[in-house]
Amino acid sequence: MTLCAIAGAIASLTGCIDLPTDSPIVDQRWLVPGDSATLSVDRVLPPTVTVVGNAFQVVIPSVSTTQVLSQLCAQCTVGVGAIPKPAFNATLTSTAALPSDVAAATLVSGSVSVGVTNNLPFDPIRPSASARGFVIISLSNRGAVIGTDTISGASTALPPNSRVDRTIALRAGIVLNGAIDAQVRVVSPDGDPTVFASTQNISVQATPTNVRVSRATLLLTNRSVSATPTTVDLSGVDSAISDRTQGGALLVSVTNPFALRGSLTLTISAPGLTSISKPLRLDAGSAASTSQRLDFTRDEIRSLFGRSDLSLTVSGPVTGTGTGGAVDVLPGTQAVMSTRFEVAVRVGGK
Repeated sequence: MTLCAIAGAIASLTGCIDLPTDSPIVDQRWLVPGDSATLSVDRVLPPTVTVVGNAFQVVIPSVSTTQVLSQLCAQCTVGVGAIPKPAFNATLTSTAALPSDVAAATLVSGSVSVGVTNNLPFDPIRPSASARGFVIISLSNRGAVIGTDTISGASTALPPNSRVDRTIALRAGIVLNGAIDAQVRVVSPDGDPTVFASTQNISVQATPTNVRVSRATLLLTNRSVSATPTTVDLSGVDSAISDRTQGGALLVSVTNPFALRGSLTLTISAPGLTSISKPLRLDAGSAASTSQRLDFTRDEIRSLFGRSDLSLTVSGPVTGTGTGGAVDVLPGTQAVMSTRFEVAVRVGGK
């Protein structure tokens, strides 16, 4: 931003019009366009959520679970030598929770990699030359199935000390609320004689990958945020104007589509300059802009003139207006704080 045009206008005024020394003193108010500070959606997201193109990517941590032989097969007796392997039907479950500050998210794409590791002394889905079992993997959210796969002993072996991996695509359009439940059901038929040990087990690991969502409901309570800083250039204002300035204000027009409210601080700073900070209110989302006036003293406004290295920042805590601080966000959404300087310039007198 530059005040060259304004400076020229005032210079023309003072250069072309003789101001009588005894004329009345008049304070003229000039409005000078300013820059905009932007609070984009990536500035309010938690570390576990990022903007990727037209979607959010949510990091959901990997989870794992293990069941020992006695949990899998109560009839598999330990310490009696080799006995025919009994049939069993066991279910292993684990839960991959959404980040604590993400209440809900609408799925666009993503997958869960599920690894089943067999630490038993037999193949549970091929326990003999002819017997065949299977493993059913089911992913769900609050009872709604969002992905399935089957490992069939007819086509796949799961021998001792081995692992089988499956990548399961998540159903687009599902609104995730809470956690992704991974359920692995092992159906193992009768098999060959085997010696059993209590430490033998099956383990399952589930790793959500590239989970992308079109919208998210975040839980924000007093979350510290900061708008993208902007540079203000007032180098075009020389001492002739500065000396006549009696005060001023920064007029801020705020357009906030977020259902967020907060008590922010607008700060203008530069090397060697005492920073000037003013309170700025962020009202909850509205299609219309709201206006605020931040008054400056004469010394404050004069200290800004002649400088091209002024930095304008806006920061502070925000809270969602929904239950528990909930706020719905979309990629690309941003709040904009447009600024104009109102400067009182004294004309007249000696």
